[in-house]
Amino acid sequence: MDTYHHQAEDIHTLNLVYSAKIKSGRLRAMSDVSELAWFSRQGIPWKSLAFPWLKKALRVWVKS
Repeated sequence: MDTYHHQAEDIHTLNLVYSAKIKSGRLRAMSDVSELAWFSRQGIPWKSLAFPWLKKALRVWVKS
């Protein structure tokens, strides 16, 4: 769970994270993102991640 401050109000979010394996297809950004990329566990750009909940989730995943 996280809280974002937006235009004088707090918005609460529930963030779900899944682990999956890609079997086929091509990676491409859709209209909700400007870019996307794959990173190895060692190459995660920690300082560039926008959301605290994402950092927490990735730290758990890296340790697994």
